[in-house]
Amino acid sequence: TPNQRGGQGGGWGNDSGQFTGGQAPGWNRDRSKSPPVARQVVPVQPPRKDMRHMEHRLFVTGTAGGHAWLNQDVIRNAVSRFGQVVQVVIPRDRKFAFVSFENGNSVDAALRVRDATIEGCTVKFLRAKQHQPQQAQ
Repeated sequence: TPNQRGGQGGGWGNDSGQFTGGQAPGWNRDRSKSPPVARQVVPVQPPRKDMRHMEHRLFVTGTAGGHAWLNQDVIRNAVSRFGQVVQVVIPRDRKFAFVSFENGNSVDAALRVRDATIEGCTVKFLRAKQHQPQQAQ
């Protein structure tokens, strides 16, 4: 029997406005009779301004001489000769760093250096790979 709010059995069966179980009002089990749902088109957002530097990144790793070079200020000073440094990141408990530059020419200039010495340690510059989020399967 229909209840006061139009549902069949259970649902909004009292005047308190509380759901008492059963089929929710307005729910149609046969979806072929349901009105079409309007789909919202979400515009693609441009990359955030603070993420632009991610495409001009350098991977820096030590090859000999210890880890005295693993300091953001030391690295920034050492690689600033190649161009404007935007960011230096040293992942926690890791022995490498990422350096982001304002443009790709700075990365190319650093890559032309075979081995560099920072704080008496030999380091190697490599182009950082873009991290691609894994697709859910």
